[in-house]
Amino acid sequence: MLDVPVSAREYQAVSPGDDEELRTIYLDNDKLDLSAWARDAIALELPDKILCKPDCAGLCPVCGKNLSDEPHEHGEPEPDSRWAALADLKDRL
Repeated sequence: MLDVPVSAREYQAVSPGDDEELRTIYLDNDKLDLSAWARDAIALELPDKILCKPDCAGLCPVCGKNLSDEPHEHGEPEPDSRWAALADLKDRL
């Protein structure tokens, strides 16, 4: 379980007219879509990387192994072949 403290507000002007900045997407016919508002507020507060415990090293982005159990590196990744022409140009300059 992850505790996510949320402090969020939503604003809509009484007479917003056509100004989108004065409208909220969560209000339709004077009814607030609270579930969508809460989902978005929580999503914005989530940490970039969710870990099982504070000292967890996370998962390897290449192979997915647990880095706390098996710390390792994969070395330099293979260069993307789409950049080969640019690399050749760089070598010629």
